Amino acid sequence: MAITFSTYVFSFLVFLTTPRIAAAHANGDSKRVARLAAVGLWLAAIAGTVVVVGLNLAKVPIVQALRPPEPEVARYAVEYITAKSPGILAVMLGFVASGTYRGVKDTRTPLIAAAGAFVMQLVLTPLFIIGEGGNLGCRWVLARGLALLVGFVASGTTGE
Repeated sequence: MAITFSTYVFSFLVFLTTPRIAAAHANGDSKRVARLAAVGLWLAAIAGTVVVVGLNLAKVPIVQALRPPEPEVARYAVEYITAKSPGILAVMLGFVASGTYRGVKDTRTPLIAAAGAFVMQLVLTPLFIIGEGGNLGCRWVLARGLALLVGFVASGTTGE
């Protein structure tokens, strides 16, 4: 719940970036497009880092506020926040990247990146989560990280 809420709160980054980039692109101002994209990425990086650090500092009080039925549930919830919270930074950066591509009328590249990440996650999640040994949360983060890496590599081809 805390992870989903933290991500949802910053979904405005897509909708803030797209129209500004589109306006600059329509005017043929590629320097402004680059500047707006850079500002958006910095904003996402700073806000994402603050949220990740904040969640990790407040993970125990957050879990306690949810009143888990057993101590083991609380332990797993804290572990889950620890393992999943770094992904918030990638999501925020992805919001800005998606908004930037949309603003320059390229909706194909984000689609290719998302499809690549989905396929890798589909393949890697069972391997890492169902496989033997290791920490479940670490496996999930590793699978997610590899999926995002493939998505970024796949997005190297633009839709133009």
